[in-house]
Amino acid sequence: MKITNYEVKDTTVNANIDFTEEEIASHFQSLYKEYAPSIAIPGFRKGKAPLHLLKSHINYTRFYEDLMYRIAEQAIGFMLKEKKDDYVDYPKVDYSDLPIENESYSIGLKAELYPKVTLPDFSKISVKAVNPPSEEKLYNSKIDQFLNIHATWEPIEGAPEIGDYAIIQYTEIPEGKTADEIEVTGNPSVIELGKNTLFPDSDDKIMKCVPGETTVIPYTTSARSMQFKVQVISYKKKIVPILDQSLLEKVNIDESLEDFQNRLHEEAKDDYDKRKEDNQLTAVFQYLEEKAEIETIPESLLNSYVEMELNHFKDQLSKSKLSMDSFLESNNIKLEDFKKQLEPKAKQNVKVDMMIRQIYKEQPELALQDAEVIGKMKEFLGTYSKEDQNKLDMRHVENLIRDHMIREKVMNYITQTVHVTFTD
Repeated sequence: MKITNYEVKDTTVNANIDFTEEEIASHFQSLYKEYAPSIAIPGFRKGKAPLHLLKSHINYTRFYEDLMYRIAEQAIGFMLKEKKDDYVDYPKVDYSDLPIENESYSIGLKAELYPKVTLPDFSKISVKAVNPPSEEKLYNSKIDQFLNIHATWEPIEGAPEIGDYAIIQYTEIPEGKTADEIEVTGNPSVIELGKNTLFPDSDDKIMKCVPGETTVIPYTTSARSMQFKVQVISYKKKIVPILDQSLLEKVNIDESLEDFQNRLHEEAKDDYDKRKEDNQLTAVFQYLEEKAEIETIPESLLNSYVEMELNHFKDQLSKSKLSMDSFLESNNIKLEDFKKQLEPKAKQNVKVDMMIRQIYKEQPELALQDAEVIGKMKEFLGTYSKEDQNKLDMRHVENLIRDHMIREKVMNYITQTVHVTFTD
């Protein structure tokens, strides 16, 4: 077996792997032996019939599928071993002719390479980052969040005021229909009056309704204009409790007030440290994106990142009980056009990941040890039953774990190496 016609154009590799007659014959013979015990031939026990009879009873559609799988796997493994190029994914097979027993054979492979990245000198990087909110502000925010969760509601008699809350339902009015022709069927929503969280300038109209009344609110996006029929169910005032020991007991928190406050202070400190690190990394990668030189990104690589962005967007929609189809329809946009809108974000993510890979390659001290990866693999697989483990693609799992560990090592390296000045 040998590699011929290994050509690299931009970030695309086209190659041929040549097999000798003996290597092809070996694959045929190995597969005949595997098929023999499962083929019934009159007058012979399974696996004992002469080879020429066995060949006449083989399902050659399945046989060549299995044969080409083995040849392709061997060819791919050979190229990955012989060539140390930085492939985006496993090479894809390209062939039109099937092998003939006892004859040499050539199979084509195609692969995409990661673009080359040239980074600036890390010892000379100095960036500015924004300080996160202070630990005290983060602590107060956690207290406010806790108190708001355990707030109570009182009905309002008379007209509502700014800061009160409205419980509403709303439904889009279909084109060609009037508000009187439709019923409001949406799930109830709670909005704080004065913040116009439903639609811009919508609260004034809502506050003029008494419970049970409806109003029509227009809303225009870049794609189209819509109208919504909004019904006010009721108005309520939020009563925020006082933080004391009795409140903790009431909501079944088995801590003293002092211990509870100390715990939130610790959480606020951890939150502050995490946000500060995130701001530092954001500033560094913004600098690197400006200064680094990155070759053309392969289309297949960009498309895979667009799909990741799309899947993330679908997950966000599902949390709001919306489907991708309904989103596309309501915004009058085709899926392919929406994917185009996701490309800038996907491209930025590709660049960040490429820079992380390059930093890892340039810093030998960051190299992963096999024992580290095996340990993480065992830790990950320990969360699955034996039955579920058998369903996993272990090669894919290992790659994901390696990528995560590399990312973690690079992030730690950046926070410890790059000089960052924090400003308010």
